[in-house]
Amino acid sequence: MSVFFIIAVFAAISLPLIAVSYWGERLFGDRPIGTLLLCLLSTAVALGLEHYVAIPSAVLLASGLLASAYGGWLLHTGRMQRPGASGLVVLGLFFVYPLIWRWGFPSIYPTSERVTDLYFISHFIDSQKLPAIDRWLPPYRFDFYYPLQFYWGGLFVRSLNIPIGFAYNFGVVFLMGGTGYLIWHVARRETRHWRSALVITAALVIGGSGAAPYIATQIASREDIPSAQASLRAITADARFNGDGGRGLQAPDTAAGAPKPLELPLEPYSYQYYLGDFHPTLTGLLIAFLMVALMLRYETPTIDTARRKRLSFALGAITTISIVGNTWIFPLAAMATGLWTLWKLATDDRHTQRLLPLIWTAGGGISALVVLLPVLKGLAARQLQTPMLWVPAELHSPLLPWLVQWWPLLGLTGLALVVLPRRSLGFFLALLTIVLLAFSELFYINDLSINEFERTNSTLKWWGWIWSFSMFGLGVTLLAQRRPTVSWLTTLLLIPGLVSGYWYARYWLGEAKTDAGKLDGSHFYTRDPQHRELIDYLRQAPDGVTVESIAGNAYTDTGMLSLLGGKRLYMGWPDHEYTWRGGMVEIQTRVNDVNKLYARELTDAPQWLIRSHIDFVIWSIRDCNALGDQAAWQLNDQIKRDYDLKITGWWGNCPVGVWTRQGLGGRAEPPAQTP
Repeated sequence: MSVFFIIAVFAAISLPLIAVSYWGERLFGDRPIGTLLLCLLSTAVALGLEHYVAIPSAVLLASGLLASAYGGWLLHTGRMQRPGASGLVVLGLFFVYPLIWRWGFPSIYPTSERVTDLYFISHFIDSQKLPAIDRWLPPYRFDFYYPLQFYWGGLFVRSLNIPIGFAYNFGVVFLMGGTGYLIWHVARRETRHWRSALVITAALVIGGSGAAPYIATQIASREDIPSAQASLRAITADARFNGDGGRGLQAPDTAAGAPKPLELPLEPYSYQYYLGDFHPTLTGLLIAFLMVALMLRYETPTIDTARRKRLSFALGAITTISIVGNTWIFPLAAMATGLWTLWKLATDDRHTQRLLPLIWTAGGGISALVVLLPVLKGLAARQLQTPMLWVPAELHSPLLPWLVQWWPLLGLTGLALVVLPRRSLGFFLALLTIVLLAFSELFYINDLSINEFERTNSTLKWWGWIWSFSMFGLGVTLLAQRRPTVSWLTTLLLIPGLVSGYWYARYWLGEAKTDAGKLDGSHFYTRDPQHRELIDYLRQAPDGVTVESIAGNAYTDTGMLSLLGGKRLYMGWPDHEYTWRGGMVEIQTRVNDVNKLYARELTDAPQWLIRSHIDFVIWSIRDCNALGDQAAWQLNDQIKRDYDLKITGWWGNCPVGVWTRQGLGGRAEPPAQTP
């Protein structure tokens, strides 16, 4: 990947943000907070608007150019203060860190949520009225998943005309870079000391849970864990300490036939750099940090009433936006915002302003609700039967592993309750932390998971959010006291998790980087020239629907060639579509038909393809390995009357390529012949 291309992308994104930051500071009294707020709010407005009318890419490009020119004018005329060189260096470091991770491990492969994240982004890369057609189940609509972050990623593609894989990786960089800098900026401003800000930032950006020191001592003493696997085992154990990841480190391995430990993951903010998923978790954590930042900014004595109203309005708005950003965290965000408004109503000494947070926060929440109404309408129509239930006794967290993970946050909570004034924000955040932890232990969302995974999704979404929100808020408010004893105790509670930073660094340095620098994310597939040419062909071919063989129900490479080629797929991952669409019967019918097609068992294959509006039939290296050298030619004999074979390479004696429906933008090439 050319360094100049990376610089160009950063410049193209950063220049319009100069104007955004100017107005962010004017409206909210803080440049970084205001910039992130305006970006989040404007993305939500655009998402709602495109459910009524499509926004042409030319309009997006023109808006970016005008904003860039306006920002240049602001700097040239001195209306906006130029940032200092040291400040720009610090800002840049927070974007370099996620870029290092994405540069080292950029490929999008099917063992995690990266493929589904890419699939979600693909619905927003064209200018069209939303909701878009589901790219894994056309002609049905994509109206069942929280879309905000993926819509924002799609705007990258539309504005800069870059491949979707670049949008994925640069989206992670910009989102995590901005969030990391927000943590540093707020901590630096509130504590008024760079060392205190550094401790808080490090604890969140590279630090793990309270189990990190214990895990390190266990791994060091275990001869059965190879050195090459130690960093991966440590990172996994920290995120999965309450579950299989920590098994064998906290207790002897489960005996044969014994119940498996509950899977109760805690994925802190630092884990997201390593994970590399462009998943709504990132938006949820950004909202968590913004909520704390807004509450802290509201408490600033020099903030005028007009800005306090805007801060309250923004807090209510982003709480509602969390529904389309990461629906799972909405109960937590709603509790935090609602209880904060009640806290201010009960404790604000300025009697004339006691109702201000309640009124303006409600106004922001309702306004965002109106803007996002068409999005929420689709989500509500597709809502699965996932009620919130009381946690039964057998599903409660095991006490000792829970304490080992959470002890730093429990320590900060106790310290805040003892040393902070009863009317202070820090004291409120300590009480709120207790409420949030109790909520996460007493309730869970009953999704389709069962057995040891029954609470997995709830804790996966909730615990990382609570950890990040409360560690940030309590760490800042305690260190802002600038009392030596309090500062030392707070630092002692924040430092132990930094052990995880060693494992992250060791993993990055020691892991093979076979795809380093390939930031389009496709090198895992395009390093095979047969697939590279196939993807290029699909990108240049007319719009249409593809079909690929189904390798399994989920987490396979089914659909990747179509996604990278910019085409809709007749049947994506069956389990995911089945879950998202509430057990839709047609999904299994499609799976059966696709399997019969590739098994050459469809007696009317050409007619079925045409009836199903399928324009491209893909034959990949996987198909060659699974079905043999002659299978492609047998299928070709069945469909060659209506579909022409484009061979993009050979895998031994087996052709790799794609059949294109005749009449779709002309013949692909003369029909291929059996060698």
